[in-house]
Amino acid sequence: MREPFRTSFLSASVTAAPEEAWWVLAGDTEPGIEAPGAMLTGRQLISDWRPGSPVRLVAAGTAVYGTVLRAAAPYRLTYTLGAPRPDGEDPTVIVTWEILPAADGGSVVMLAVDDLCPDGSDDLRDAWAEVLTEVRSRLEILSPPITGSPSS
Repeated sequence: MREPFRTSFLSASVTAAPEEAWWVLAGDTEPGIEAPGAMLTGRQLISDWRPGSPVRLVAAGTAVYGTVLRAAAPYRLTYTLGAPRPDGEDPTVIVTWEILPAADGGSVVMLAVDDLCPDGSDDLRDAWAEVLTEVRSRLEILSPPITGSPSS
């Protein structure tokens, strides 16, 4: 029997503030203006980030579509993805990014991926784990870790 859906939870601690993490995920254009997020090299995540608006992810020359479910900058971004058509029908995943401020001034970036059509393999989870690793690397470039001062 096939499970109805499968959720994967991933997280990373980063030195970047929530606003920097949001910028990497969604970009920093005016609300309501469709523009690519700053996400990662080789990928464009495009939307105006208003609930109900379309989302388009372009990677490796292929586009998949979805719909924004929730966007509360700079703390939470939820959208569907997976439809091969711009109408956003038949999503295969629900992606939720949650960015929590950390006590040290950094953030914890949490990612939940609901696979609505699981096939029993870990390929989808592994792909999103790679995306989170790339997001973390990008944030480390923007906000490098603070090292202790040299002792005298």
